[in-house]
Amino acid sequence: MQLHKLLGSGPGLGAVLGWIRGLNPKIVTVVEQEANHNQEGFLERFTEALYYYSTMFDSLDGCAATEAVRVVAEMYVQREIWNVVGCEGAGRVERHEPISKWRERLGGAGFKGVHLGSNAFKQASMLLTLFSAEGYCVEENEGCLTLGWHSRPLIAASAWRVAVDAATPPQPTTTETMSELVND
Repeated sequence: MQLHKLLGSGPGLGAVLGWIRGLNPKIVTVVEQEANHNQEGFLERFTEALYYYSTMFDSLDGCAATEAVRVVAEMYVQREIWNVVGCEGAGRVERHEPISKWRERLGGAGFKGVHLGSNAFKQASMLLTLFSAEGYCVEENEGCLTLGWHSRPLIAASAWRVAVDAATPPQPTTTETMSELVND
Protein backbone atom coordinates (compact mmCIF):
# COMPACT_ATOMS: atom_id res chain seq x y z
CA MET A 1 0.00 0.00 0.00
CA GLN A 2 1.26 3.46 -0.81
CA LEU A 3 0.33 5.55 2.21
CA HIS A 4 1.32 8.82 0.53
CA LYS A 5 -1.63 8.43 -1.84
CA LEU A 6 -3.99 8.72 1.13
CA LEU A 7 -2.76 12.18 2.14
CA GLY A 8 -5.23 14.17 0.06
CA SER A 9 -8.44 15.54 1.47
CA GLY A 10 -10.66 13.24 3.45
CA PRO A 11 -10.17 10.74 6.25
CA GLY A 12 -8.27 8.18 4.12
CA LEU A 13 -4.95 7.96 5.98
CA GLY A 14 -6.45 8.27 9.46
CA ALA A 15 -9.00 5.56 8.72
CA VAL A 16 -6.38 3.16 7.33
CA LEU A 17 -3.97 3.77 10.22
CA GLY A 18 -6.82 3.27 12.69
CA TRP A 19 -7.75 0.00 11.00
CA ILE A 20 -4.11 -1.16 11.10
CA ARG A 21 -3.80 -0.15 14.75
CA GLY A 22 -6.99 -2.13 15.48
CA LEU A 23 -5.34 -5.26 14.08
CA ASN A 24 -2.66 -4.83 16.79
CA PRO A 25 0.25 -6.06 14.62
CA LYS A 26 3.62 -6.80 16.19
CA ILE A 27 5.33 -4.59 13.62
CA VAL A 28 4.38 -2.28 10.74
CA THR A 29 6.98 -1.26 8.20
CA VAL A 30 6.69 1.90 6.16
CA VAL A 31 8.82 2.51 3.07
CA GLU A 32 8.17 5.81 1.34
CA GLN A 33 10.01 8.19 -0.94
CA GLU A 34 12.02 10.74 1.00
CA ALA A 35 10.60 13.82 -0.68
CA ASN A 36 8.25 16.66 0.18
CA HIS A 37 5.69 16.71 -2.62
CA ASN A 38 2.70 17.44 -0.38
CA GLN A 39 3.19 21.19 -0.30
CA GLU A 40 0.36 23.57 -1.18
CA GLY A 41 2.47 26.03 -3.14
CA PHE A 42 3.23 25.07 -6.73
CA LEU A 43 6.69 26.69 -6.81
CA GLU A 44 7.88 24.85 -3.68
CA ARG A 45 6.47 21.54 -4.96
CA PHE A 46 7.99 22.07 -8.42
CA THR A 47 11.42 22.91 -6.97
CA GLU A 48 11.37 19.87 -4.67
CA ALA A 49 10.26 17.64 -7.57
CA LEU A 50 13.01 19.00 -9.81
CA TYR A 51 15.66 18.32 -7.17
CA TYR A 52 14.31 14.90 -6.15
CA TYR A 53 13.69 13.47 -9.63
CA SER A 54 16.93 14.81 -11.11
CA THR A 55 18.73 12.94 -8.30
CA MET A 56 16.69 9.83 -9.05
CA PHE A 57 17.59 9.97 -12.75
CA ASP A 58 21.25 10.55 -11.89
CA SER A 59 21.12 7.41 -9.74
CA LEU A 60 19.67 5.43 -12.65
CA ASP A 61 22.53 6.62 -14.85
CA GLY A 62 25.02 5.68 -12.16
CA CYS A 63 23.81 2.12 -11.64
CA ALA A 64 24.38 1.15 -15.29
CA ALA A 65 20.79 0.05 -15.79
CA THR A 66 20.06 -1.47 -19.17
CA GLU A 67 18.22 0.70 -21.68
CA ALA A 68 15.05 -1.38 -21.25
CA VAL A 69 15.10 -0.99 -17.46
CA ARG A 70 15.73 2.72 -17.79
CA VAL A 71 12.83 3.20 -20.24
CA VAL A 72 10.39 1.40 -17.92
CA ALA A 73 11.64 3.39 -14.91
CA GLU A 74 11.29 6.67 -16.80
CA MET A 75 7.73 5.81 -17.89
CA TYR A 76 6.74 5.04 -14.30
CA VAL A 77 8.42 8.15 -12.88
CA GLN A 78 7.02 10.32 -15.67
CA ARG A 79 3.47 9.66 -14.40
CA GLU A 80 4.56 10.55 -10.86
CA ILE A 81 6.19 13.80 -11.94
CA TRP A 82 3.14 14.80 -13.95
CA ASN A 83 0.90 14.17 -10.95
CA VAL A 84 3.15 16.08 -8.52
CA VAL A 85 3.47 19.23 -10.65
CA GLY A 86 0.52 19.05 -13.05
CA CYS A 87 -2.40 18.17 -10.79
CA GLU A 88 -4.14 19.97 -7.94
CA GLY A 89 -6.77 19.07 -5.38
CA ALA A 90 -8.14 15.52 -5.32
CA GLY A 91 -6.45 14.78 -8.66
CA ARG A 92 -3.01 15.02 -7.06
CA VAL A 93 -2.36 11.66 -5.40
CA GLU A 94 1.46 11.63 -5.39
CA ARG A 95 1.92 13.41 -2.06
CA HIS A 96 5.27 12.12 -0.81
CA GLU A 97 6.45 13.40 2.56
CA PRO A 98 9.79 13.13 4.36
CA ILE A 99 10.34 10.73 7.27
CA SER A 100 10.01 13.59 9.76
CA LYS A 101 6.37 14.11 8.74
CA TRP A 102 5.68 10.35 8.78
CA ARG A 103 6.98 10.26 12.35
CA GLU A 104 4.43 12.93 13.30
CA ARG A 105 1.58 11.24 11.45
CA LEU A 106 2.24 7.73 12.73
CA GLY A 107 2.96 8.97 16.26
CA GLY A 108 -0.30 10.90 16.24
CA ALA A 109 -2.16 7.81 15.04
CA GLY A 110 -1.05 5.76 18.05
CA PHE A 111 2.14 4.12 16.77
CA LYS A 112 5.58 4.12 18.34
CA GLY A 113 8.76 4.01 16.29
CA VAL A 114 10.95 0.92 16.50
CA HIS A 115 14.67 1.36 15.94
CA LEU A 116 15.70 -0.80 12.98
CA GLY A 117 18.99 -1.58 14.71
CA SER A 118 22.60 -1.68 13.64
CA ASN A 119 22.22 -5.09 11.97
CA ALA A 120 19.78 -3.71 9.40
CA PHE A 121 22.18 -0.87 8.64
CA LYS A 122 25.13 -3.26 8.31
CA GLN A 123 23.19 -5.63 6.03
CA ALA A 124 22.00 -2.82 3.78
CA SER A 125 25.52 -1.41 3.54
CA MET A 126 26.89 -4.87 2.74
CA LEU A 127 24.35 -5.34 -0.05
CA LEU A 128 25.37 -2.04 -1.60
CA THR A 129 29.00 -3.18 -1.50
CA LEU A 130 28.16 -6.59 -3.00
CA PHE A 131 26.35 -5.03 -5.93
CA SER A 132 29.02 -2.38 -6.53
CA ALA A 133 26.47 0.36 -6.08
CA GLU A 134 28.97 3.20 -6.24
CA GLY A 135 27.26 6.48 -5.47
CA TYR A 136 24.46 4.94 -3.41
CA CYS A 137 24.54 5.29 0.35
CA VAL A 138 22.61 3.96 3.33
CA GLU A 139 22.23 6.21 6.34
CA GLU A 140 20.64 5.76 9.73
CA ASN A 141 18.29 8.57 10.72
CA GLU A 142 16.85 8.31 14.26
CA GLY A 143 16.24 4.57 13.96
CA CYS A 144 15.13 4.65 10.32
CA LEU A 145 17.19 3.80 7.25
CA THR A 146 17.45 5.88 4.12
CA LEU A 147 18.78 4.84 0.73
CA GLY A 148 20.22 7.74 -1.17
CA TRP A 149 22.30 8.85 -4.09
CA HIS A 150 25.43 10.60 -2.85
CA SER A 151 24.13 12.94 -0.16
CA ARG A 152 20.42 13.01 -1.17
CA PRO A 153 18.09 10.47 0.50
CA LEU A 154 15.63 8.93 -1.97
CA ILE A 155 13.76 6.32 0.08
CA ALA A 156 13.18 5.97 3.82
CA ALA A 157 12.30 2.76 5.70
CA SER A 158 10.90 2.77 9.21
CA ALA A 159 9.30 0.28 11.61
CA TRP A 160 6.41 0.92 14.00
CA ARG A 161 4.34 -0.86 16.60
CA VAL A 162 1.10 0.04 18.30
CA ALA A 163 1.79 2.28 21.28
CA VAL A 164 0.86 0.67 24.60
CA ASP A 165 -1.30 3.61 25.60
CA ALA A 166 -2.63 5.11 22.36
CA ALA A 167 -4.50 7.77 24.38
CA THR A 168 -1.24 9.54 25.26
CA PRO A 169 0.94 10.96 22.50
CA PRO A 170 3.61 8.30 21.78
CA GLN A 171 7.29 9.07 21.33
CA PRO A 172 8.46 8.53 17.73
CA THR A 173 11.64 6.62 18.62
CA THR A 174 12.71 3.98 21.11
CA THR A 175 15.81 2.04 22.02
CA GLU A 176 13.96 -1.24 21.51
CA THR A 177 15.11 -2.72 18.22
CA MET A 178 13.08 -4.55 15.63
CA SER A 179 14.95 -7.81 16.27
CA GLU A 180 13.95 -7.66 19.95
CA LEU A 181 10.27 -7.24 18.99
CA VAL A 182 10.31 -10.08 16.46
CA ASN A 183 11.92 -12.42 18.99
CA ASP A 184 9.21 -11.72 21.61
